[in-house]
Amino acid sequence: MLAVAAAAGPPQALWIAVIGGVLSLISAVVVAWFAFRGNARNADADRDRRYDERVDKENERLRVENETLRTQAYQAREEIVRLRLKLRVNGLNPDREDTDA
Repeated sequence: MLAVAAAAGPPQALWIAVIGGVLSLISAVVVAWFAFRGNARNADADRDRRYDERVDKENERLRVENETLRTQAYQAREEIVRLRLKLRVNGLNPDREDTDA
């Protein structure tokens, strides 16, 4: 670049040097932008992966909680049936409405 600038003469040499510097700056900015975009994509992918892991943990927690609640509901229904049968064995009608109140 300097050999071309020296052969061209003083005024043209300045312009050739300025244009070369500007092109160098532009290329540096373009390279930095592409490097940043790569880092931003990696950060986005990492953030998405962490979010997916949190969602998976929450889904698993909700599945366990749901199963626990289903088990408790089943046990409550069994207890109701057991109490109703106990009332029938004792000669009481669990379906009768109490009108004495």
